[in-house]
Amino acid sequence: MRVLLALVLTVVSLALIVPRGCQGVRARVLLTLLRESERPVEIVPTDPIGFRFPATAVRAVALIDLHAAATADGHVSFLPPPGSDRYAWAAGVCPTWSAQCLDARPPATVAEITYGQVPAGLAQIEPARGAPPALRPHHLYGLALFGDKLFALKVFYRDNAGIHTMDGWRFATAITTGERAPIHAFLPQH
Repeated sequence: MRVLLALVLTVVSLALIVPRGCQGVRARVLLTLLRESERPVEIVPTDPIGFRFPATAVRAVALIDLHAAATADGHVSFLPPPGSDRYAWAAGVCPTWSAQCLDARPPATVAEITYGQVPAGLAQIEPARGAPPALRPHHLYGLALFGDKLFALKVFYRDNAGIHTMDGWRFATAITTGERAPIHAFLPQH
């Protein structure tokens, strides 16, 4: 987790201090990390929604609200700050986002997640208390598995026709390059 947090902080810092032309390096680092560590994720159309993937050692799992990506100037965070309303739900080996705690505890091996149900070996982080809110139809979400790397980012929305998915690296490419056309083409038109 510390490696992931350090990488995110480095990328953000570089984005703020390096010349505009160097931001492509930042994007390539993020996309390389995502592609090299990504796991296949099957979304199970149950209520609540479920996810299956190869057994993965994780320190935290999160369902992140990414719907801001639907607007041209919407801010998207792949790692929102603790307590952010961008987390629909999150669980980890610790009951908080404390990097010290997450680094000190061994990861839990998880192969299946059901939204709002805390897997064995994890504790609910977000929301701090109570059940998570229902997922909204036609709303963009991302499942993130955090271990020593970002192991998966699967982007999806649900509507009456079913569940629609986008690979995390495609979504991240659209966000980091500022070219949101693939996201707009993916989302339903209202």
